[in-house]
Amino acid sequence: MSVPRLSIWRRHPRFGRILVCVGITAACVGTVALVEWLTTPGPQLRQIHIEAFRYGVSPSIIRVNRGDDLRLTFDTRDTAHSFFLQDYGIDVKITPLAQGVVEVYDPANVEAPPYTSAEVRLTAGREGLLGLLNTVSRHRCHVYCGPMHGFEQGDIIVRPNWLFATTFGILLALPLLGWYRVRCQAIATRDQRAIEPSLRSHDSPPGHPPDAGAAGSPGRALSLRVLGAAPSDTQAGAGAVDLFARFGWLRRIILWRPLQFWATLPVLAIFLVAILAGLLGTKVGGRNLAVMVTWVAWMFVMAVVLMPFNSRIWCMICPLPVLGEYLQRGSTTEVRPRPGSPTGNRFFGLGLRWPKFLRGALLRQLMFLCFGTAAASLAGAPKWTGLMLLSLVALATVMALVWEKRAFCQYLCPVTSFLSVYSGIGRLMVRTRIAQVCRTCTGKDCYRGNANGWACPFNVYVAAQRDNAECGVCTECYKSCPHDNVTVAWRKGPSRERFKTHGQAWQAVAMLTLAMSYSLVILSPWPALRDVVNVVDKANWARFLLYVAVLWSTALLWMPAASWLLVEWGRCRAGLTMRSRDAFRRFAPAFVPLGAALWAGFFAAMMMANYRFVLMTLSDPFNWGWDLFGFANWPWLQLWPGAVPWLQSGLAVLGLGLSLRNGYGLWLEETDHPRRALRGFVPTGGLLLALAGGMVVYFTQF
Repeated sequence: MSVPRLSIWRRHPRFGRILVCVGITAACVGTVALVEWLTTPGPQLRQIHIEAFRYGVSPSIIRVNRGDDLRLTFDTRDTAHSFFLQDYGIDVKITPLAQGVVEVYDPANVEAPPYTSAEVRLTAGREGLLGLLNTVSRHRCHVYCGPMHGFEQGDIIVRPNWLFATTFGILLALPLLGWYRVRCQAIATRDQRAIEPSLRSHDSPPGHPPDAGAAGSPGRALSLRVLGAAPSDTQAGAGAVDLFARFGWLRRIILWRPLQFWATLPVLAIFLVAILAGLLGTKVGGRNLAVMVTWVAWMFVMAVVLMPFNSRIWCMICPLPVLGEYLQRGSTTEVRPRPGSPTGNRFFGLGLRWPKFLRGALLRQLMFLCFGTAAASLAGAPKWTGLMLLSLVALATVMALVWEKRAFCQYLCPVTSFLSVYSGIGRLMVRTRIAQVCRTCTGKDCYRGNANGWACPFNVYVAAQRDNAECGVCTECYKSCPHDNVTVAWRKGPSRERFKTHGQAWQAVAMLTLAMSYSLVILSPWPALRDVVNVVDKANWARFLLYVAVLWSTALLWMPAASWLLVEWGRCRAGLTMRSRDAFRRFAPAFVPLGAALWAGFFAAMMMANYRFVLMTLSDPFNWGWDLFGFANWPWLQLWPGAVPWLQSGLAVLGLGLSLRNGYGLWLEETDHPRRALRGFVPTGGLLLALAGGMVVYFTQF
């Protein structure tokens, strides 16, 4: 029997497909850029009067054209302010009694004397290639005027807006690229199914008809390769790298008994100093260690530094539960065995089981919402931040003496709520080496504990672990496993996250909603929107409670409901017979990459604007005139502020691309047919595209 001839799409070389993708992207970006260039007016003289007030400026958004001759005049409604525009090298000091005359400083040279003027002249758009790309510049205030001073900001937007043209053009290209990929896969699948009968007839031994649906058959394996999937041959997944086998020193470090104690100790020390700084230090948030460590450095480390590896590594060194855990264990580094007991270790305290009806993601998601909703006010009031940290430590310590293991971390910790959702993005995994060894193990010491290691604080049985959501990477299972069967694995392929519970799926949608809302409110250039969350000195509680009601209902109800309906619509379009709730749980991981990218952009922007304040507060935690590390008297400069909008927009586009890829891959695994998978994914993909497009417009136009 002759093998059918493959179509031209099957024989299309790889570089040709790449060329088509590049052409589609270039055409979309070029079209938007051309429209932006043709619709931008020529340079002109612009007289702009800027009025500063607590906490904002009017106008908050200044739109100009490249080459405009800007004549800026200034005034203030209340106290002294500044117009700090680092991209253009000016820091304008505005005082109420100066009758419009301002002092202009050079931010990069604070020792240079200022010049006074009634008018500041600028040319819109900076020189050179980097200046051409610098289309969105954020101005801030550098004169303390109250608790919410750090959020006093606005934008200068220069047309042609090449940032908008580039990112929005890529957004338009993504659906076309997806359609092209699906078309190529559909043709390849059709061709593969056409040649499978001939392959089976040649490969099957006499008297043994081939089983086309068997997972191990040549036809099925080849089909999986065509569709971009790969069967999982180990607990860590196909192609995962055993890092213990590669790096012997890593195994020795993780098996070292005092590892967690010494890794946690410096973090605990900084944390305790931050609490004291919040309670006893200055009321100026930018010079108080509690505010800078909690709301800038801490969240940046988790969302940007750890997330690509495994965000739950933070749980290993988290200072919140560690004091309670020391009391619960009666030890810091040594293990206290208790042979014959259900846990294998001796604990102090009542050791009660957490109520079953309170388990899951709901309580810790509500805790995250509570602290996140009040984040702006807490950041503006160092004492409130110190009390918040102290209350979390006290709650974790009390719970350790009443409930078993790390009940606080599992069911109430707001940080866990964030980490568990985005842990699957990371490539580091705690996994077993050989599944058969765990099946024959009767002691389950990695879960129960023994004389070498404590019982798993997170109630995770490592042999049954298929994701990173609940594992706190405490390293106890490495030490307690009697067969040395636990390792650190590095995932090589793309994430194929699967949610085990409906609560995890609901939480992924809620976290994406919160990432968008906090970027809109906390990083907003609009003073009226920021005043909504200000209950420190503008305590308009009615407006704040309305904001809380809208935010909470959107994050917890309306967005998950809309996502569920779109998944259900896709399920009907694709002809799947699974239950609606199971479909939502199965396909909700598509929301994770976009949410993670928006959170990373949010905290990266916070760190780039405040990194010098972080160093200054580490050198002088209480603002008492100390200079421990030589940073206390540094002038405030941001880290490449012109790159922040590019970073935020680029991350939004990248997150959307990964969400579309992962979401389509999940539908493809269920339908096993590219066109059916596309029909099912289109409703959810459309929602993701709309959300990312809205954020890109916000980052580039506002």
